[in-house]
Amino acid sequence: MNSSRRAGRSYGTKWPAARAGVSLVIGLAGGIVPGAGWGAEWSVQPAVSAAVGHDSNPLLAIGAHESSSVASITPSMRIRGKTERSGIDVGLALNYRYYSSDQVEDSDRQILSFNSFSQTSERTKLGLSGEFRRDDLRQITDSAVDVDGGRDSDVGLIQTDVTRNWRTLRPSWTRSVSERSSVQLSYEFTDVGFDNAAGTGLVDYTDQNLALTYSRNINPRDSFNVTASDSRFRASAVDNSTDTSRLLFGIARAFSETSNGSLAVGASKTRATVGNNVDRSSGFVLEANAREVSDTMELDGTISHDVSPSGIGQSIQSDQLRVRLVRGLTPKLGFSLRATILKNKVLEGSDPNVDRRYYEIEPALDYQWMPQWFFRAAYAYRYQKFDVDPASATGSAVYVGVAYNWRRQFFGR
Repeated sequence: MNSSRRAGRSYGTKWPAARAGVSLVIGLAGGIVPGAGWGAEWSVQPAVSAAVGHDSNPLLAIGAHESSSVASITPSMRIRGKTERSGIDVGLALNYRYYSSDQVEDSDRQILSFNSFSQTSERTKLGLSGEFRRDDLRQITDSAVDVDGGRDSDVGLIQTDVTRNWRTLRPSWTRSVSERSSVQLSYEFTDVGFDNAAGTGLVDYTDQNLALTYSRNINPRDSFNVTASDSRFRASAVDNSTDTSRLLFGIARAFSETSNGSLAVGASKTRATVGNNVDRSSGFVLEANAREVSDTMELDGTISHDVSPSGIGQSIQSDQLRVRLVRGLTPKLGFSLRATILKNKVLEGSDPNVDRRYYEIEPALDYQWMPQWFFRAAYAYRYQKFDVDPASATGSAVYVGVAYNWRRQFFGR
């Protein structure tokens, strides 16, 4: 199927990076989880899914466009390790999509994420999380990965065959200063690079964020927090930079043992250098999060209004809504939903390549045929409109698929 078009694509360079990411996570696990290996209890749960469907507008083109049949396969794995005072959770997902249309390049995504902690003393906790992604900008990342908290503002920006390499590390240090209050110092480093990006306007960049948070418990369910942060965006290829300082005041509430939410509002000051132009601006910041994990439902949701890094070569103002929901309807039937809504614009003035609105929503039904076998039917809708263009682009797709989840295997101790 389209062998002449795809023969020229090279996949050989992808796997060394993936192996390096896995090796790094294993090394970090040994450092952040004391006694990882013989001293820890480990579990592994692999899964694989396959689907076929039809997409009315896979390139999200305006005007006349070609539809395409699509087939995909997604192997994934979840690895967990824990001791009495530490733990690590690693997720790996590989997604491959094959299109029947010669106008649409096949795509593959590789996502490795991890979250770990170590309680080094009664009052001190160290944390380390990270994500390594090799994907494209056509669609949101695989639903096996949790909502990313609003740092990715480039979803849907480019529909051509551009590959993005995304690497993020976030170490943190938390210290209890009393029975009711604590401080946390965190640092996040993100490095993003692009392949086959000539003529698209995309450039490699780095983004660093340093944050200091003070939290105080008001009662067993509610807490108050203050966060001061400073971020630095650099796109050295075009000599652009953005420095942003923020001050946020927030509240957090544990609604139950399985659900919690938080809301933070504040102000930001930004100094943006684009070429020889230097602009200073101020604005407000909003961050709202909700999470629930129970026997019948899993929910991750975030709403944000903030300055966000972008592969367009500068930081932008981004309003985002992201939701991932999985809910059981009956013992065998489940409903899932993932959605992304973006509204992006440059910090000052306008830019026809940046100012846009993008929506994507995908509801699905899952039926458990046997303990490890699942069937899925899904519908996906996408919409995009650049402010400068009076026309918009829409696309819809339907999928049916099957998944097999192996039983969770425990070992160690």
